[in-house]
Amino acid sequence: MIYFPDDNLTVVVLANLNEQAPQRIAGNLARVAHGETVVLSSERKEIAVSPEILRQYVGVYDLGQMAPNYKMMITLENGQLIAQASGGGQTPLSAGSETKFFPKA
Repeated sequence: MIYFPDDNLTVVVLANLNEQAPQRIAGNLARVAHGETVVLSSERKEIAVSPEILRQYVGVYDLGQMAPNYKMMITLENGQLIAQASGGGQTPLSAGSETKFFPKA
């Protein structure tokens, strides 16, 4: 559930899943409700990014209040960024730009 009190908008997605897909769907629906453009996974274009730029993203990220006790580790393996959440599996990342990345399909 996402609530935007200033816009009098609440987005709720119900699902029988124990993963982040419902929250991601709710976020995309909220973007559409706010007039933003949502790029679907099938529409994303991968670009090549130099290893020097990719190295800048390596580290452990704390998501703070958004997800207490949740860390995201980003590593670089064979020219590929890899994301691994606390207690989760590894997810290869693709570059949409030099500053935006998405899970590789």
